[in-house]
Amino acid sequence: MKKKWLGVLLSAMLAVGTLAGCGSSSDADASTETASTDDAAGAAEGGHINMAVSFWYELDAHTDYNGWYTSMYGITETLFKANDSGEIEGWLAESGTAEGNVWTITLKDGVTFSNGNPVTSDVVIKNLQRVAEVNERGVTFASATFEAVDDKTFTITTPEVYPTMLDDLADPFTSIMDVDNITDYNTGIIATGPFTLTSYAVEDSVELAANESYWDGDVALDSASVFYIPDAATEAMSLQSGEIDMYINPDVDSVALFSADSNYTVASTPKTMIRTLIFNQENIPDANVRKAVAESIDKEGIEAILGGTDSLTEGAYSSESAYGAVTALPYDTADAESLLTEAGYTKNADGMFEKDGQPLTLRLAYYSARSNDKIATLMQDQLKDAGITVEMVAYDEPEGTYMSTGDFDLAVYYCSSSAGTDPYAFLNAELSSTGSMNSGKYSNPEVDTLLTEMATCTDADRRVEIATQVQQMAIDDVSVVYYAIPNKITVMKSTVTNAGETMPKDYYILNKDTAIS
Repeated sequence: MKKKWLGVLLSAMLAVGTLAGCGSSSDADASTETASTDDAAGAAEGGHINMAVSFWYELDAHTDYNGWYTSMYGITETLFKANDSGEIEGWLAESGTAEGNVWTITLKDGVTFSNGNPVTSDVVIKNLQRVAEVNERGVTFASATFEAVDDKTFTITTPEVYPTMLDDLADPFTSIMDVDNITDYNTGIIATGPFTLTSYAVEDSVELAANESYWDGDVALDSASVFYIPDAATEAMSLQSGEIDMYINPDVDSVALFSADSNYTVASTPKTMIRTLIFNQENIPDANVRKAVAESIDKEGIEAILGGTDSLTEGAYSSESAYGAVTALPYDTADAESLLTEAGYTKNADGMFEKDGQPLTLRLAYYSARSNDKIATLMQDQLKDAGITVEMVAYDEPEGTYMSTGDFDLAVYYCSSSAGTDPYAFLNAELSSTGSMNSGKYSNPEVDTLLTEMATCTDADRRVEIATQVQQMAIDDVSVVYYAIPNKITVMKSTVTNAGETMPKDYYILNKDTAIS
């Protein structure tokens, strides 16, 4: 956590005493740079919002998952977007239609970058070509050819039929920027959104101003600040003290706290996210051991500590979804013990499993935000009860650490399960042997074959069959345990409105209608 935010935490602790039991930062060398509560409140009354985020990303929207945050800040926009129902609709684009393997995209009239330059077919093509160069998830665009028909129309031709193109074009990593005129994306990003960047301080803050030439109308706010606060308790205390006006994905304690106070709004809406426990197949090659671990996890216990913020699930999608007809492994500690015995393990005098005098010890990687620390701790306790020793390894965030390196036996992860309504991109990234999110090194040739078929399949019923089948195979192979589907929860002062709280995606927050009174 950045040093200045310890000052926030200390001031909040002095101001209120309603968050008993919450932890604080371990930083001991805090500075006192932070603005006073009165200053923050005054700025808010003048059309300014202070928002907190618990993860820090750079501002090149095309790389990594940075686009989630530039979209969240209202800096960047995509050709298409997911609406409140999760359906894809036009944003910078008017329409997108397919004929065979050729997609024709028509841009809206009058769309400009914040510097006044028009958004044309040529610059959009340059953006998508750059995505292919700098982001491993851009493989679709790497194999595609582009042609500008005119300033407002262009085509994307893929080697084969590609039915989920619009989902890809709604993913924030395809945000449209004035790439010809950006020399430094962190300090000089130029895009189409309702806000423009005024300053960027690494792992500290982003300062924004209203885009005075925003193509889609007037922007309600004058400005906004985004502060990096990775500690959930500090976020809550900062909201109470008036240092910030809003944040998303609070921990369970904060949901209860702010729901009981009429000075705040706690908005909750189902979202297309999934909580998973990932197994490293190379580190735990014995399927019996993996299955024993899975059968020792009590999902109802997880649901209880999440305090109603999540719904339990069998697969990556709700059982009410077309893609949700799968069956998870049961919670069965007796069978788990039998499986470990079959794998050659015996219990020692302490009741823990060991083989050849070596205890069965697994490393569980996790990060603390989004209540993952509580979940990981509970899993450690549940597995200990089953005779399995778990060593917990904490990280500030999963991307760039254990999800990139695969340095774990077990890993707690929380991610998007679709950019729109179709599951292909997520399932392919997570479950194909070459998938960009396959940190557990799962490999099943049949799954690969099915996902290859799904990539070009235009039959809706068959797509459902494949999506369901590959999830079930991954569950049966014990490559992953899907255990909960979270809600998007926005906590804000009651004076904040239109902060993307009804949108199912985390990356839609600040927008032209966001306001504070």
